[in-house]
Amino acid sequence: MADKPRVLFVHISPDRVSFVKKDMDILARHFEVREVFYRYRRDVPKVARGTLWADVTFSWFAWDQAAWAVRFSRMLGRKSIVIVGGFDVISMPEISYGNLLNPRPAKRTRYAITRATRAIAISQSIREDAQRFTGRQDIGLIYHGFDSEAFKPSGPKQPIALTVGTLNLSNLKRKGMETFVRAAQFAPEIPFRLVGKVEQDAFDLIMGFIPDNLTLVGKVDSKTLLEEMQKAAVYVQPSAHEGFGCSLAEAMLCGDIPVVTNAGAIPEVVGDTGTYVPREDPEATAMAVRQAVGMKDGARARTRIAEMFPLSKREAALVAAVEEVLGGKAGGGS
Repeated sequence: MADKPRVLFVHISPDRVSFVKKDMDILARHFEVREVFYRYRRDVPKVARGTLWADVTFSWFAWDQAAWAVRFSRMLGRKSIVIVGGFDVISMPEISYGNLLNPRPAKRTRYAITRATRAIAISQSIREDAQRFTGRQDIGLIYHGFDSEAFKPSGPKQPIALTVGTLNLSNLKRKGMETFVRAAQFAPEIPFRLVGKVEQDAFDLIMGFIPDNLTLVGKVDSKTLLEEMQKAAVYVQPSAHEGFGCSLAEAMLCGDIPVVTNAGAIPEVVGDTGTYVPREDPEATAMAVRQAVGMKDGARARTRIAEMFPLSKREAALVAAVEEVLGGKAGGGS
C-alpha cells in the first residue's frame, strides 16, 4: 500500500482527556488519521462519512459512537477496533454508576464489542468485565502507557496527601472523594490537596465538613498538575471503581506513595508498592496516609510504572493492532 492506512478516530471526550489524546497522537504518527467527536445522534452522519473514507475505525469507549462506527464498518467492508475503557461495561447500582444500568445503551455496547473486528481493554479487570457481559473471549489487553521522563520526581517531597479528579456528585463515591475529604479530618497535621474542577452541587454536599487542612485547588494546567504531583508525598485513590487510574500512575512516576482501595484495576497498577484501605473508611485512610508520609520513599512505585507501563509499549501494541486487522488477522490480542 503506497499511502498510509486511513484511521477514523471516533471518541466522546469533549476536552480530549489525556489518554484519548495520547492514543490519537500515537496513531497519527503512523497512519493518516481523521477525528470524529461524537456528542449526539446528529453526529451519526459524520461517523458514516468518516467510515467511508477510512480503512479502519478506532473507537474510544464501547459506547453509542462505537456501535455506529462498527455498524458502518461492517456495511462498508471496513475493519473496526473498539477500546473498552471502563464505564462502558460497568454496572454499579449502589453508586449509580455504569453504562450497563440502562438497557438500551447496554445493548449498543454489546453490539460494539461483539461485532468489532477487534476489541481491546485497558486493564485485565475491564477485560474480565467485558468478557462476562458479552461472552466474547478474544478481547485483547493493552495497558495505558506513560512517559517516565515527563513524569518524574523533582526536589524534596513535602508531607502532602494529593488526589486528582473532578469533584462532582458521581466522583464523591466512585473516586472516593468524600472519603478523601473526611480523611483529612482525622489527620489534621497533614495538608490534603484535591486538584480538579469543583462542581457546585458536589461542593454543597461536602462544604459542611471541609477541614482547615484540606485545599480544593481547582482545575489546573498540565504544568501545575505535574508540580502538585512532584510536591506530594502521598497519592490517595480511595475509589469504588477504577478502569485503570491514569492520574494514580502519573503520581507514582513522580514518586508518590499510593494509598488506595482494592477496586477495579487499582491492584494491577499499584501492586505491592502502596497501602490498601477499605472503601469508605476515612479513619483508616487517614492512618495509612500518616504512615505513608513517614516512609518518604516512592522509588518502588515509580519503578513499577516505568517498567510495566511504558508509553512505548502501548504505542507498539496499538500500531500492531491496526496493522493486524488490516492484514486480516482479527484475533483478540494478548
